[in-house]
Amino acid sequence: MKGIGSNPVLFECMDIHARIVMIEQAVEEQGWHYINSRQFPHKDDWHLYRVMSLSPNKEHHQVHAFNFQDGGLFWGSAYTQRLSQRTTIESYYLALKDDVQIFPNRQYSTLGGRLVRTPLSGAVDLEIESVWQFGRTDSLTHKAHFQHGTIGYQFSTTWQPRMAFHYDFASGDENPDDQQFGRFDTLFGARRFELNPTGIYGPFVRSNLHTPGLRMSANPNDDFRMSVFYRSFWLAESRDAWVGPMLQDPTGTAGRFLGNQVEIAATWQLLPSLNAEIGYAHFYKGSFIHNISSTFAPVVDSDFFYAAWTFRTSL
Repeated sequence: MKGIGSNPVLFECMDIHARIVMIEQAVEEQGWHYINSRQFPHKDDWHLYRVMSLSPNKEHHQVHAFNFQDGGLFWGSAYTQRLSQRTTIESYYLALKDDVQIFPNRQYSTLGGRLVRTPLSGAVDLEIESVWQFGRTDSLTHKAHFQHGTIGYQFSTTWQPRMAFHYDFASGDENPDDQQFGRFDTLFGARRFELNPTGIYGPFVRSNLHTPGLRMSANPNDDFRMSVFYRSFWLAESRDAWVGPMLQDPTGTAGRFLGNQVEIAATWQLLPSLNAEIGYAHFYKGSFIHNISSTFAPVVDSDFFYAAWTFRTSL
């Protein structure tokens, strides 16, 4: 099956408010408009944050030529409960129904849960998230899942260094020739998340992937943060596609190993509403890329550098 979906719907180290808002912004940018969106009032230890429903904006799609037709529907709800000052649990449900004319046609339900214990100096922190997806892709039965885990420790020393181990698994399609489709679809969301440094780079998405990683970060002062992140990447299923660049060996003989990536980033808080960020990533390409290459030219590693300004204001 051809790849479907390219953007993550899950965000590391964010509360449910920020995660839902980013999803809403992303789907609006891709030409959807709201039918209904309701926020429920907060209480001391819990809130049911939002129920939302969206449909494609026909005029937007005419301008931007997106592959959607009027008549699709995306909706969901999310619930958060704070168990303690540092520990929060979340659950959410997302439903996507493409218009009947769309190919591939997705009729998905996505159910997820998340446990977060926030970082604290001299203490262990963690994040566990499990997402299950089911429905239909065209005439195929769709069953897929995504699993995420992070465990970290922040030292009680100068600069408050933190070390964290990450692991992500997004299922792939084991057999492209059967009547089931097992590749996890990331639906909507921001391109920027923990697998890639920023949006236009994006070789990795949460589809057909398993990847461990190690991050080290430090805060020399209140206005400056820096981090180094190392990850290794494998395909979850060798016969399915590497979804970022959509490279695929249907025989599976090219293997699974995509390569290793090192990322360095630094952020300065220049003003309360303004920050600057620079970053660099080097991708050491693995055996899968060498084996699938169709040319005799040597496979060259990738380098990516970026600089960004972020200005925040309230309207």
